[in-house]
Amino acid sequence: MSNYKESSQDHQLHSGQWDWLSYVTQGRRQADFAVHCPKTVKVLESIPGFMVNAHSAPCNIRLRCHFPILVPDGCGIRVGDETRQWEEGKALVFDDAFDHEVWHRGKEGDRVVLLFDFWHPELVQGEREAIVGMFEDAKEKGWLKDLES
Repeated sequence: MSNYKESSQDHQLHSGQWDWLSYVTQGRRQADFAVHCPKTVKVLESIPGFMVNAHSAPCNIRLRCHFPILVPDGCGIRVGDETRQWEEGKALVFDDAFDHEVWHRGKEGDRVVLLFDFWHPELVQGEREAIVGMFEDAKEKGWLKDLES
């Protein structure tokens, strides 16, 4: 949770020993929150009326797959200018570098969607290896957290 303090000066307004972790900061969900509070995130994202605001990946090196398991009425996704309703058991693959958002505007039921990523098919093997090498170098320099530790 100390990552928050490193990225914000707001804590200087207070004194004493304290810490917090925000689910949303400056209109964006915080990935670190899901690491520390996965059950809370699961509950929040399954609540009817919940919406994940428009966001995009920083680059287009991957494609994202949404595989809907449970989709009650009122759930949907927008990628770019295209809006869709998930269909249970039918995968939806998109480039998440495009602006996208999801919602659950229904009255009841949990939305359960399995997410997974894979390399963008237009990347050749040499490009994939260079990207992996870049991330390894950034981890060695301490710029990125090693997710395996």
